[in-house]
Amino acid sequence: ALAKGTLYRVSLGAGLKAGEGPLPTTTEVATSFTTYGPLAVVELKCGWGHDPCRPGTGKWIRVTNAVKNPDVKKVITVTPAVADFAPQCSGSWCNLPGTYRAQTKYTFTVSAGLEDIYEQKLGKAWSGMLFVGDELSQVQLPVETAVGVTEAKGNRQVAVKSINVGKVTLRLVGLGPEQVGPALSLMEKRWWGEWTEKSMAPSLGGKVVQQEVVLGRQRNVWSRVGLSLEKALGQGRTGLVFVELHAPEVRKDYRYANP
Repeated sequence: ALAKGTLYRVSLGAGLKAGEGPLPTTTEVATSFTTYGPLAVVELKCGWGHDPCRPGTGKWIRVTNAVKNPDVKKVITVTPAVADFAPQCSGSWCNLPGTYRAQTKYTFTVSAGLEDIYEQKLGKAWSGMLFVGDELSQVQLPVETAVGVTEAKGNRQVAVKSINVGKVTLRLVGLGPEQVGPALSLMEKRWWGEWTEKSMAPSLGGKVVQQEVVLGRQRNVWSRVGLSLEKALGQGRTGLVFVELHAPEVRKDYRYANP
């Protein structure tokens, strides 16, 4: 039997003749292969490179050989408990999805019963630790595109969700029908370099209403704040409003974020 986890080199020397044909090989023919080794845990990882480990960052365990049964809920466990924890293995990679809490240390355990495709078991339980840091700083408006609709009556507010952002600068511009086209064209350029550094609002030609808005004060907890449109529309009036939020804090977590 071949030894496990060993590199072998197989070579056929020059001058070898086959059963058919008279010509021998003129040079050495060689190849190599490695036999599979014992099943072992290689690493526990969160994310790629040097990025911080966050609640939403991918987490996984890598082992030396492909896992036999991809459903490993009884074999891979975590403490403290993680909501929706559903580990799944593909090949030698085991993904560890779930709803993780910020600023929490988690211990992952792989039981001795983990088995690879060669019917080898881990043999001895393995444990590793990950520290999950803060949530990524985010500010979200309740629209999928650049255009949204709100009620004409009622509080006439736009709800803003945020996490780990203390305040934003709000700019509102009431738009006439002739300004809608230019505003939409400008919005298509919002990811261009110059517009990630300066406000679009003054370019629209209308009165800019600006104010500082305080968002959530509690770390790692989503908050909702209503932004009134009255100052741009006028009391009780309806119409179109350009809404711009400037949140430089999002760049403290990701320097390429568009604030």
